[in-house]
Amino acid sequence: MYLGDFAVGSTIDFKFCTVDTVGAPTTLAGSPAMSVYKGNGITESTAGITLTTDFDSRTGMHHVRITTSSDAAFYATGNDFQAVITVGTVGGTSVVGYIVAAFSLGNRSAATPAQVNTEVLDVLNVDTFAEPGQEDPPATTTLIKKFGWLYKAFRNKVVQSSTLSEIYNDAGTVVDAKSTTSDTGLVFSRGKFTSGP
Repeated sequence: MYLGDFAVGSTIDFKFCTVDTVGAPTTLAGSPAMSVYKGNGITESTAGITLTTDFDSRTGMHHVRITTSSDAAFYATGNDFQAVITVGTVGGTSVVGYIVAAFSLGNRSAATPAQVNTEVLDVLNVDTFAEPGQEDPPATTTLIKKFGWLYKAFRNKVVQSSTLSEIYNDAGTVVDAKSTTSDTGLVFSRGKFTSGP
């Protein structure tokens, strides 16, 4: 069974079952052991593998934990792996060579949740964006530009007269957006911002 694509260094847990000739769950006996093969190579590794037979006292149900951080060179990104029984019998019959699970580490096109999280944090904390220029603030636009206008109105020079509100550029020398205003003493009104100057 394919378990999925994981990030390098992940700890992978899974279970499998062994049965006799009539399908009854049967203990994996004979000092069982398991190895992991990488890709189409013949090199196998037992690093980071913990096999617990008859898990939770359930006959024939076994649990495997593979700690891929235990051998960074073997469990490298961009590879497929297969977990294989290398020692063991079921009902007196050898089951050496049975593949019980397969998985990959960073070897599928779909990004993992951790990778998506990293990219989102990078956009929020690392990437920078220029403020909007002199233009009519559009009604339909990207979130980046909408946030940009909010920050620009908060940060940049603003001049307010009795009839006009003006938002300046970063240098504070050019009006990038303006809006007409009025005040009756009871009601203050501001129109939609349009392009300056």
